[in-house]
Amino acid sequence: MERKYLLVFLLKCILFLAVINTAYLSWRYLAIEANLIENGTGICSLTEYVDCDKVLTTPQARAFYVPDALLGFGFFFGGFLWLRIGLSLNEKYHYHLIRTLVFWLFIATLLTFRFIWLLVHLPNLCPLCPWNHFLTYLALIFAF
Repeated sequence: MERKYLLVFLLKCILFLAVINTAYLSWRYLAIEANLIENGTGICSLTEYVDCDKVLTTPQARAFYVPDALLGFGFFFGGFLWLRIGLSLNEKYHYHLIRTLVFWLFIATLLTFRFIWLLVHLPNLCPLCPWNHFLTYLALIFAF
């Protein structure tokens, strides 16, 4: 039983980290689009090549017509809430709750291959974006 609780705790932590990461990228994207901030002033705008803001302003940052950062935030926040609220239910539902989360994490894992392909073909690198993909893989492993 202890192993189960440790895995659930780690899964919550991973989803929470992904929520924080995608929340920052979503805020950055929206602030840039609204001209509230200058490009190249973010915490991950380190060099001319390593610059999240430049990546967020590319057409690839909207691979599915909605900003990828917002899609990621919605997914990870929804997954985090699903887990937090679901675990407060009767324990007989936990198996189905985790299996549903595993299914959607698997779908997200498949989608990350498309996002990685887009990232590799960009002229700039966003150091925070690949972390979301890595956290998706970790969440799938711990949920499985």
